[in-house]
Amino acid sequence: MAESSTVSWRDGASAETQADVDGLMRAALTLAAQRLTADGGFYPVAATLSRAGELVFLTGPESLGDSPTTEEVLESLYAEAPAYAASQRAFAFVADVTDVDGRPAVRLEIEHKDGVALVLLVPYTREAAGEPITYGEMHGGVRPMQIWTGTQS
Repeated sequence: MAESSTVSWRDGASAETQADVDGLMRAALTLAAQRLTADGGFYPVAATLSRAGELVFLTGPESLGDSPTTEEVLESLYAEAPAYAASQRAFAFVADVTDVDGRPAVRLEIEHKDGVALVLLVPYTREAAGEPITYGEMHGGVRPMQIWTGTQS
Protein backbone atom coordinates (compact mmCIF):
# COMPACT_ATOMS: atom_id res chain seq x y z
CA MET A 1 0.00 0.00 0.00
CA ALA A 2 1.40 3.43 -0.95
CA GLU A 3 1.83 6.04 1.74
CA SER A 4 -0.31 9.12 1.54
CA SER A 5 1.45 12.43 1.84
CA THR A 6 0.15 15.95 2.04
CA VAL A 7 2.14 18.68 0.37
CA SER A 8 1.93 22.03 2.08
CA TRP A 9 2.68 25.38 0.47
CA ARG A 10 5.31 25.76 3.19
CA ASP A 11 7.32 22.79 1.85
CA GLY A 12 8.74 24.83 -1.04
CA ALA A 13 8.68 28.30 0.53
CA SER A 14 11.66 30.05 2.09
CA ALA A 15 11.57 31.06 5.75
CA GLU A 16 11.23 34.71 4.67
CA THR A 17 8.26 33.92 2.41
CA GLN A 18 6.58 31.92 5.19
CA ALA A 19 7.10 34.80 7.63
CA ASP A 20 5.72 37.31 5.10
CA VAL A 21 2.59 35.22 4.44
CA ASP A 22 2.01 34.52 8.14
CA GLY A 23 2.47 38.20 9.06
CA LEU A 24 0.17 39.39 6.29
CA MET A 25 -2.45 36.82 7.33
CA ARG A 26 -2.30 37.93 10.98
CA ALA A 27 -2.54 41.62 10.05
CA ALA A 28 -5.47 41.02 7.69
CA LEU A 29 -7.40 38.91 10.23
CA THR A 30 -6.74 41.48 12.97
CA LEU A 31 -8.08 44.30 10.79
CA ALA A 32 -11.12 42.20 9.83
CA ALA A 33 -11.86 41.41 13.50
CA GLN A 34 -11.57 45.10 14.44
CA ARG A 35 -13.95 46.18 11.68
CA LEU A 36 -16.41 43.36 12.33
CA THR A 37 -16.49 44.22 16.05
CA ALA A 38 -16.82 47.98 15.54
CA ASP A 39 -18.98 48.10 12.42
CA GLY A 40 -20.57 44.66 12.09
CA GLY A 41 -19.04 44.18 8.62
CA PHE A 42 -16.65 45.75 6.16
CA TYR A 43 -15.97 46.35 2.50
CA PRO A 44 -13.07 44.36 1.08
CA VAL A 45 -9.56 45.71 1.55
CA ALA A 46 -6.15 44.80 0.21
CA ALA A 47 -3.09 44.61 2.40
CA THR A 48 0.31 44.91 0.78
CA LEU A 49 3.77 44.17 2.05
CA SER A 50 6.36 46.32 0.32
CA ARG A 51 9.82 45.14 -0.70
CA ALA A 52 11.07 47.11 2.33
CA GLY A 53 8.64 45.28 4.65
CA GLU A 54 6.09 48.09 5.09
CA LEU A 55 2.46 47.01 5.58
CA VAL A 56 -0.18 49.19 3.89
CA PHE A 57 -3.94 48.69 3.64
CA LEU A 58 -5.77 49.80 0.48
CA THR A 59 -9.49 50.35 -0.04
CA GLY A 60 -11.44 50.39 -3.27
CA PRO A 61 -11.64 53.62 -5.25
CA GLU A 62 -14.20 56.26 -4.35
CA SER A 63 -15.42 56.13 -7.95
CA LEU A 64 -17.39 53.01 -7.02
CA GLY A 65 -19.92 55.19 -5.19
CA ASP A 66 -21.53 54.90 -1.76
CA SER A 67 -22.76 51.30 -1.88
CA PRO A 68 -20.59 49.11 -4.09
CA THR A 69 -20.94 45.34 -3.92
CA THR A 70 -18.23 43.17 -2.41
CA GLU A 71 -17.48 41.86 -5.90
CA GLU A 72 -17.10 45.38 -7.35
CA VAL A 73 -14.63 46.40 -4.63
CA LEU A 74 -12.64 43.17 -4.97
CA GLU A 75 -12.51 43.48 -8.78
CA SER A 76 -11.14 47.02 -8.49
CA LEU A 77 -8.50 45.93 -5.95
CA TYR A 78 -7.47 42.92 -8.08
CA ALA A 79 -7.27 45.13 -11.19
CA GLU A 80 -4.91 47.61 -9.50
CA ALA A 81 -2.57 45.05 -7.90
CA PRO A 82 -0.37 44.25 -10.94
CA ALA A 83 0.52 47.94 -11.31
CA TYR A 84 2.10 47.83 -7.83
CA ALA A 85 3.68 44.38 -8.11
CA ALA A 86 7.20 45.64 -8.81
CA SER A 87 7.36 47.46 -5.47
CA GLN A 88 5.61 44.80 -3.35
CA ARG A 89 6.48 41.38 -1.90
CA ALA A 90 2.95 40.22 -1.15
CA PHE A 91 -0.74 41.08 -1.32
CA ALA A 92 -3.73 39.94 0.72
CA PHE A 93 -7.32 40.58 -0.33
CA VAL A 94 -9.72 40.44 2.60
CA ALA A 95 -13.51 40.20 2.37
CA ASP A 96 -16.44 39.64 4.73
CA VAL A 97 -18.40 36.81 3.10
CA THR A 98 -20.92 34.07 3.78
CA ASP A 99 -19.71 30.48 3.47
CA VAL A 100 -21.59 27.72 1.62
CA ASP A 101 -23.47 26.86 4.80
CA GLY A 102 -24.69 30.45 5.23
CA ARG A 103 -22.30 31.29 8.08
CA PRO A 104 -20.30 34.52 8.20
CA ALA A 105 -16.62 34.19 7.32
CA VAL A 106 -13.56 36.16 6.34
CA ARG A 107 -12.03 35.20 2.99
CA LEU A 108 -8.33 35.86 2.44
CA GLU A 109 -6.57 35.57 -0.87
CA ILE A 110 -2.83 35.90 -0.35
CA GLU A 111 -0.19 36.02 -3.04
CA HIS A 112 3.59 36.31 -2.57
CA LYS A 113 6.05 37.20 -5.33
CA ASP A 114 8.02 34.03 -4.57
CA GLY A 115 5.25 31.81 -5.91
CA VAL A 116 2.84 31.26 -3.01
CA ALA A 117 -0.85 31.88 -3.73
CA LEU A 118 -3.52 30.86 -1.21
CA VAL A 119 -7.24 31.23 -0.72
CA LEU A 120 -8.42 30.82 2.88
CA LEU A 121 -11.81 30.91 4.55
CA VAL A 122 -12.10 31.64 8.26
CA PRO A 123 -15.60 31.38 9.76
CA TYR A 124 -16.42 33.63 12.69
CA THR A 125 -19.06 33.97 15.39
CA ARG A 126 -20.19 36.85 17.56
CA GLU A 127 -22.36 36.74 20.67
CA ALA A 128 -23.95 40.17 20.08
CA ALA A 129 -23.46 43.33 18.04
CA GLY A 130 -20.39 45.22 19.22
CA GLU A 131 -18.93 42.15 20.91
CA PRO A 132 -15.58 40.78 19.74
CA ILE A 133 -15.74 38.01 17.16
CA THR A 134 -14.29 34.55 17.57
CA TYR A 135 -12.60 32.92 14.60
CA GLY A 136 -13.25 29.27 13.82
CA GLU A 137 -11.04 26.78 12.02
CA MET A 138 -9.34 28.09 8.88
CA HIS A 139 -9.83 26.15 5.64
CA GLY A 140 -8.31 26.65 2.25
CA GLY A 141 -5.60 25.75 -0.16
CA VAL A 142 -3.35 26.90 -2.95
CA ARG A 143 -4.63 28.74 -6.01
CA PRO A 144 -3.03 29.86 -9.28
CA MET A 145 -0.86 32.98 -9.24
CA GLN A 146 -2.74 36.03 -10.55
CA ILE A 147 -0.46 39.00 -9.80
CA TRP A 148 3.00 37.61 -10.42
CA THR A 149 2.47 35.47 -13.48
CA GLY A 150 6.10 35.08 -14.54
CA THR A 151 6.70 38.52 -16.01
CA GLN A 152 7.15 40.44 -12.76
CA SER A 153 9.48 39.70 -9.85
